[in-house]
Amino acid sequence: MFERSGSADVPKRIVHAALPENPQNGQETIMNAPQPRARPSFGGRSKRWTPSRPSRPEPQRSQNARRNYEQYLTLAQAEAQNGNTVAAENYYQYAEHYFRSMTSDSEEAKAGGQQA
Repeated sequence: MFERSGSADVPKRIVHAALPENPQNGQETIMNAPQPRARPSFGGRSKRWTPSRPSRPEPQRSQNARRNYEQYLTLAQAEAQNGNTVAAENYYQYAEHYFRSMTSDSEEAKAGGQQA
């Protein structure tokens, strides 16, 4: 299994001669060569989505943002009362994120109302 090459043992590559039915006549092939994989065909699948179907309603982002803002603000206040200022600051940052999200949503709604 090992060939002697100088002072170190070197692993021997396993090589076999090409078989007659192999299109690579006369070439040696390495046995560990990666084999190509067949790709799946998606032609037989039914098309479930069609553009004629009504689209889903848009999520109510501002309501979710308000709920999350209030939740994180409450958590921050509770942690501040317990004396855990690091956790309180963390929750305040989350609350600020949702506050900014609410204000950007309301600004987009106002801008959309003015253009229409």
